[in-house]
Amino acid sequence: MFGTETWAQKYDAAAQEFLGEERVLAAVQVGRAEGIGSVALAAISGLAWLYTRMKAKQRAGGLPQMFLIAVTERRVYALSLPRASSGLKPRATGELARWERDAITVTSEPVTMGTKFTLVAPAEGERVEFQGPQGELSDRVLRALQAPALAGIGAAA
Repeated sequence: MFGTETWAQKYDAAAQEFLGEERVLAAVQVGRAEGIGSVALAAISGLAWLYTRMKAKQRAGGLPQMFLIAVTERRVYALSLPRASSGLKPRATGELARWERDAITVTSEPVTMGTKFTLVAPAEGERVEFQGPQGELSDRVLRALQAPALAGIGAAA
């Protein structure tokens, strides 16, 4: 019913609608990189699970559990999603964070059921970890991040 291409179009459209004229190269819904172990931990110890979630929130730079990551020619955006949503029609509702692409490095690694991204902005002393879905939806965001960014100095936003 909904293939990778359909979801890619939905995420891109949600980001594009919010960002306006700044061209979106790729977008995907991501979450904090908590790992599959946190699910098992919840069944064993509620306190340990809360600690794990707190640490994941710190590693995600305080970003919410789920958000949209959007890559444009010059920037990377973390965009908020509505709290109550069916997920069938993603919609960005606000800007949570933004980074200039030429001022960050992004690495990725496969993890259980997804791809973990680590975004580092040395000038701001910031390191943010988040996890995207396994496969092409995350791969296309990674390709967009690896493409050369347009120079941002003196350019229109």
